[in-house]
Amino acid sequence: MTSSPSPYERIRKVGVTVWTGLGGFALLALFIWLLVQMRVIWSPLVFAIAIVYILNPLVNRLENRRVHRVLGSCISYILLVSILTAIGFVVVPIVRSQAVALAEEVPVIVDQVTETAQDLADRFDINIEMPGFDTVSDWFSQAENQQRLTDVASGVFDVAATVVEAVLLFLLAPVLAFYILVDAPSTRLSARNLVPEDVRDEVVHVAGLVGRALGGFVRGQLLVALIVGILTSFALWIIGLPLWLIIGSITGLLNLVPFVGPTSGGVLAVAVSLALGDWRMALWAAVAMVIVQQIDNHLISPIILRATVKLHPVMIILALLVGGSLAGLLGVLIAVPMAALVKIIVAHLWRTKVLGQSWDEATEAAIHEYEPPSAEKLLGRLQRIRELQVSTGDVSHQSHGVPDDRDNADSGPDN
Repeated sequence: MTSSPSPYERIRKVGVTVWTGLGGFALLALFIWLLVQMRVIWSPLVFAIAIVYILNPLVNRLENRRVHRVLGSCISYILLVSILTAIGFVVVPIVRSQAVALAEEVPVIVDQVTETAQDLADRFDINIEMPGFDTVSDWFSQAENQQRLTDVASGVFDVAATVVEAVLLFLLAPVLAFYILVDAPSTRLSARNLVPEDVRDEVVHVAGLVGRALGGFVRGQLLVALIVGILTSFALWIIGLPLWLIIGSITGLLNLVPFVGPTSGGVLAVAVSLALGDWRMALWAAVAMVIVQQIDNHLISPIILRATVKLHPVMIILALLVGGSLAGLLGVLIAVPMAALVKIIVAHLWRTKVLGQSWDEATEAAIHEYEPPSAEKLLGRLQRIRELQVSTGDVSHQSHGVPDDRDNADSGPDN
């Protein structure tokens, strides 16, 4: 029978625990402080990692065909620059023409907005004086107002200098990405050898899951953003909305942030239509953006992002808020993949160390595999619908394409 520890041993154990906790918090605070002090390197490093995730599959395929990684990296860079250049030649002239047209329409838009606001004020008996375009021009011509604009411009120049500095930093991203692409196999092998042998296989397994999730997210989000931008531009072009390419491009870029893309594009399209005084076009723009959003949510994103980490919408919103507060726009862009990374690691440790599950069970709980229904399954569904229509003589299902409950029960999670 073991004797109970003495009061001295208890106090010593509590002291060791407290000082260990304080030391851990101190090391964590020091680590965060170092990260903040070195924040200048994070932007190019993040963009370099994104480039690596985009180009690495192509470089690996070329390497499998006996093409050296240096040459494969050069080929992938040339291909990427060629694609971006071709897109620039197509998009830039249209965007320039639409920007010029917008500049020419600014006086008309200002007068229309002023007239609409004045009519609403008169209808509700509100005394308000809305300035017209001539009044605005006179305000800009006054000396004291020009001085105010000069003060504002000085701040704008400071912001511009910061932007130029950021652009120069981002130019380092392709250089960093090139070296990472070339040295990826040796770096992976060196990192593997640094891990103790008793946990090496497990660490390699989790690292593979993280790389797969992050790579799929980066490549998938960029492809989804491109498709959403094209669909938005095409839909707005069909309804005849001016600035259709500018709004479509903005929608595609904003689609990189969850819950922002088509919604922001719809608000912008409706606002432009209302500013032009066309209520019908505003209605059609809203309908078009709702259609694009539904296509994105139910068709494009599930198919392209086939292997995704299960993140609750609340977790996504909290991650966006935390990322934006800590690192601004860059934090918003990396918030969701970082949350996915944390969930993969925490879920694996909890399920394997606490719940005693296998690696595969922990993986299935963290990563969701979307499998679109096969052609045979779709044909089977159509056949069952036709048999039901023939047996019941009901044509309502044929007009609406609605399967019965038995079909839904048989189809399972693929619906």
